[in-house]
Amino acid sequence: MGRFARAVLAGTALLMVAGSTADEVITDHVDLVEVNFCYDDRGHPMIQQLIFYDWCPVSRCYRVRDFRLLETVEHLPHRVRGGRAYVVTWFDERDGVARRVIAKAVRTTYTRHDPEMVERDRFPKDMRRELTPALRRR
Repeated sequence: MGRFARAVLAGTALLMVAGSTADEVITDHVDLVEVNFCYDDRGHPMIQQLIFYDWCPVSRCYRVRDFRLLETVEHLPHRVRGGRAYVVTWFDERDGVARRVIAKAVRTTYTRHDPEMVERDRFPKDMRRELTPALRRR
């Protein structure tokens, strides 16, 4: 099976799972996706999340763009076959649409603090460039 056929099947599968139409799949590009596992002081898991970052050339660091809770392992980013990018796809319950985020890099962290909350102290949430908003339903 060729690359195009695999891509068509993967896209069809995503739409079937999401229950969306093709024009409702929202694609964003980010510089980094962090898969974060946050634990309390006793080592018990608190949250699992995907944090999406863009590189800021002015401050020369990554800035949080948005985040989503990690619901299942199917939502983990994976390398695009034959490419240098990573992709994560899921049905975004918050916005009611299928999403695809393509990233240049992925990192996995295990922390006792929430990196997204720490970033709010340095870069307020209302200044973030969030993931593309869903179109309003008619």
